[in-house]
Amino acid sequence: MITRRLSGPGYGGKALSSWLVLLQSTNLVEREEAEAAVREIGTNAVPILTAWLSHRDSAPEKWLSGWLARTGVFTRDRFSENYYRSKALCGFRVLGPTARPAISDLRKLIVDTDRGLSLYASYALALVAPAEAQKLVEEWSGVTNRNLVVSNLRKALVMRNVFMESQSAGHDHAPVAH
Repeated sequence: MITRRLSGPGYGGKALSSWLVLLQSTNLVEREEAEAAVREIGTNAVPILTAWLSHRDSAPEKWLSGWLARTGVFTRDRFSENYYRSKALCGFRVLGPTARPAISDLRKLIVDTDRGLSLYASYALALVAPAEAQKLVEEWSGVTNRNLVVSNLRKALVMRNVFMESQSAGHDHAPVAH
């Protein structure tokens, strides 16, 4: 049963955010359950995935996470841009082409001046619509102000191919950008 809460969609009594965390579980059963739940949530997950992918830490958040890391309370990436972006990327990996409604937003994020965000968005687009990513590579190749973006998209397509080959060879872990 799909549920909707203030925090976004959910499934089986858990919020999407909980399932996204479990997508990186080392427990295969938990990870497979999370993948099934995210697939069940489907396109309802896309707005949350896009929001998490584009998450930017505020100056106070950056200061607080740095202070917490220095004091040993949390690691630096806990609930930071990278935390949210890696979870979103896992969600896009699971949804694949089902997340096509995100293509327009991903195209916008790919050209963002935040290089980290641009790279994560490139990976997401390659997972969701590899033909679209390849089309952008061809369209933007040779355009001076798009060289970094084209490089990111090429990396993302290679990583997607590596992942697809590992899946067909029976490996169960996807490469995740950090």
